[in-house]
Amino acid sequence: MASLLHGTFQGSAELYGRLCSELAGQSWLSDANISDVFEHWTNPLGEVLPTQVLLLTPAQVLQICLGQQEHSHEQSAAIGKENRDLIIAPINDGTARANSGSHWSVLVMHRCLSERSAEEPKWVCTHFDSLSKRANFRRAQLLANRLFAVRKMLVDIGVCTRQTNGYDCGVHALVNAELVVRFYLGCYSWLQFRLSKQTWQQQLNAVTSQEINFKTR
Repeated sequence: MASLLHGTFQGSAELYGRLCSELAGQSWLSDANISDVFEHWTNPLGEVLPTQVLLLTPAQVLQICLGQQEHSHEQSAAIGKENRDLIIAPINDGTARANSGSHWSVLVMHRCLSERSAEEPKWVCTHFDSLSKRANFRRAQLLANRLFAVRKMLVDIGVCTRQTNGYDCGVHALVNAELVVRFYLGCYSWLQFRLSKQTWQQQLNAVTSQEINFKTR
């Protein structure tokens, strides 16, 4: 296993291994699969993430994107962006019900002000998609717009490893999310994380699809 995939969250390798069995039939991960992994990362039996890191669940993303706009604003306010440095959101192309989509990607959002203040913090949003640059981009754009209550939030297109089949997009999205969160946890401050954006983006593109597949066996 490549060095980038060493030191995963406690028990992640086993968890990914179980998920791989679901992919053997060439199906994609469900909303519950994604939520289970995120819960594992925030569970005391796994890793305790700082409160500055927020992992949105597929259900939260669906409600913010496809719910009535006034309810989306309430959801957005409830997650407490003012207390976050990093927000990770799984993006799916589904309709207004759970498990209706067929493709996963991940939207990474982080603050970019030098220090917290009463001023509304600025955020950088980057979308990582293992299938194509545009596959889930409109949904990622919609989430960013509603999350930050603007007409059109700037969303960058990140570069990451491409999947080699039509069904392991969910695993790629999880590995990309994990690499970003682990890099954040390894920084001595969120400012170092922000200034190192090029480095952690290079990591997402450096891990190979074969290594990701190996990780899930």
